Amino acid sequence: MRPALTAKEEVVDFDELKRRLESEARQLNRTHYAADFYKTQQAAEQLGQHELVAMLNIERQCHLAYINEGQIQHPVNWDAPENEVCSYLLGRYEEAVNPVVKLRYGLVVLLSFKGRHTGKLAKELIYTLLAIVNSWQEQMGDDESETTYHDCATSAFLISQQYKYKAEEVRLALFAPLVAGKLPDSLQHWMLRFFAEQARKLTREACAELDTACVLFHEKSRVKGDNAFSLGMICDAGAALAGRASAQPQEWFARKGDDIKAEGIKRLEKEPESFIVQTLFDDALKEYRRAGDAQRIAEIGALISKTKHLVRMPRVRLDKTIDGDVGKMTTAYMQAVPKMLLAEGGNPFWRMLLSGHVLPSVAASRGRKGMVTDFSQFMRKVNFDINRNVSTRHTGAKAQEGPDLFNYSWSLAFTKAKMRETIRQGILSGQITYDTLVEHLNTETWLGQKTLVDSQAEEEQQYSWVELISPALRYCFAELTKKAEQEEYQPEMMLCMDSLVLKFEQMLRDFCRQVDLPTNELGRDGDMREKYIEDLLDQLGEYADEDSLYMLRFVLTKTGWNLRNNIAHAFLSPSAYNADAMSVVLLVLLIIASLGLRPDKPI
Repeated sequence: MRPALTAKEEVVDFDELKRRLESEARQLNRTHYAADFYKTQQAAEQLGQHELVAMLNIERQCHLAYINEGQIQHPVNWDAPENEVCSYLLGRYEEAVNPVVKLRYGLVVLLSFKGRHTGKLAKELIYTLLAIVNSWQEQMGDDESETTYHDCATSAFLISQQYKYKAEEVRLALFAPLVAGKLPDSLQHWMLRFFAEQARKLTREACAELDTACVLFHEKSRVKGDNAFSLGMICDAGAALAGRASAQPQEWFARKGDDIKAEGIKRLEKEPESFIVQTLFDDALKEYRRAGDAQRIAEIGALISKTKHLVRMPRVRLDKTIDGDVGKMTTAYMQAVPKMLLAEGGNPFWRMLLSGHVLPSVAASRGRKGMVTDFSQFMRKVNFDINRNVSTRHTGAKAQEGPDLFNYSWSLAFTKAKMRETIRQGILSGQITYDTLVEHLNTETWLGQKTLVDSQAEEEQQYSWVELISPALRYCFAELTKKAEQEEYQPEMMLCMDSLVLKFEQMLRDFCRQVDLPTNELGRDGDMREKYIEDLLDQLGEYADEDSLYMLRFVLTKTGWNLRNNIAHAFLSPSAYNADAMSVVLLVLLIIASLGLRPDKPI
C-alpha cells in the first residue's frame, strides 16, 4: 500500500483522487490521504472553485479522523453546517465500493452525527465490520492489516453492544481466534487488553474463557523471552478478567511479581549499580503485597536489603539545544522574555508571576488526553529519590489530573534559564536588587505585614516575615551581583537557600491562619498534629492559580524536587546549591508572597 495517493509534487483532480482512493485504500486508519485532498483543495482555492473547496475540506477532515474502539479519537473541525456534512458523507458512503473506504465514511457519519439514518447505518456497518473480522486470516500478514483488524474488531464489539444488534455473533467471531491463540502475538496482546478493559460488558463465563487464554498467552510469551513490562500488561489483563469471572486475581499479581523480579535479577547480574534494578524489585514487592504472599514478600525484602547499597545514582545533563527554525524562534523568545519583564513602567516581580512567560504551564504539560503511552505512564509512576529509595507518583485519581512529570521538568528548565537571565539583567540595570525586592515584599505582599509575635522578648513584639528573611536575601543578592558582574564567578548559595526554603512551610501555615484555613488535624492515633505541606497546598486553590500552586507542589514536595525535605535532612550535595536553583527559590518566594493578592495597578 502506498502511504499517499499522489507523489510529492503531484496534484490531481477530485475525480482522480476518488478513483485512486477506491483502488489503494487497505487501512481504516494511519494513512496520509488527507494531505492529498488538501493539495487538490489548495489548487481549487486558487481557481476560485468554492463549492469544490468545501467538498474537499470535508474529505480532508474525514480522512484526518482516527477511528478506534467505536469512537473518533480527536475532535473534527468540519467548518460547514452539520447537516450538509452529514448529507455529503452519506452520499460518499453509498457510492463507495472499496469496503474499507465505505466503512470509513459510514463510521465517521455514525460517530459524528445522530439522526434518522443512525439505526439503519449502524446495522449496515456492523455487517461490514463483521465481514472484515471474519476474513482476517486472508487479510493478515503485516502491521497495517493487524492494525485495521484491531480497529475494526474493537469498533464492531462496542457498536454492536451499543445498538444491541448481532452483539453475540460479533463476540463469538472475535473470541474464536483469540481463545484458540491464532492471532499474531502483538494482536493477541492488544485484543486481550481491550477485552479486559471491557470486562463489565462480558458475562462471567466469557471472562473465564479469556482468563484461560491469558494464562496460555502469558506462558507462551514468558518462554519466548518477552520483557517484564510486556508480561506485566498480560498479567493486568488477566487480573481484570479473573476478577470479573469470580476467580482469584491474586494469582496474577504473584505472576506479575515473579516476572518483574526475574527481570530485576537479570539486570542485577549485568548492571548491579543500576537504580533500575531497585525500581524493579520495588515493583515486584508491590505485586506480592497485592497477592498477599508473605513468603514472596519476605524474599524480595531480603533481596532489596542485600543489593540496595550497590546502587550508584547517575547524573544526567540534558542538552536543551533545539536546531533549525524552531531553535531560532525559541532562542529569540528566550532573549525577549527578560526584556519584557524588565520593560520600563512596571513591576518585574509581578510580571514574573502574571505575564504567562515564566511559570511552567500545567495545562501544556499534561499533553493531549488519551495520548499518553503505557510506557510514559510507567515513567510517571516511578521515581528514585536522592536516598536510593523507590517511591511512587501520580497513583490516585486526583494526582492523575496533574501534568506529565517529564514535560513539566522540561518546561521548568526553560523557567530557570529565563529567571537566571532576567535576574542578571535586572541586577545590572538596578531593577532587581535586594532593596527593590524587599520594597516589593513590604509594600505589595502580605509578607510585609507584622503578623508574627516574639513572645520570648522581654516585651512582646510583632515582626514580619520580611524581617525574618532579609538576612538571607541580602546575602543572596550580594552573591548574585558578583555573578552578574563576573561571569566566571561561582556564587555561594547554600546559606541563603537553606535559610529561605526551611521557612516556606511555616509561611504557608501563617497564611492559612490569616485566611481562616485549618493548619492542624487529628492524626491516626487521635492526637492533634500539624498538617503536612501537601495538605496545606491542597486547600489554597482559592488563593492562587493552577500554575502557581503546582510550582509550589513540584519544588517543595515529593511530587517533584522535594527541596524542603532534602534541605532539612541534609540530602543535597554542594553542587545542588547553584544560581539556577536559587532563581527557582526566589520564584517560589514570590508565589507565596502573592497568595490571595493581585496588583492594584498595571504591571
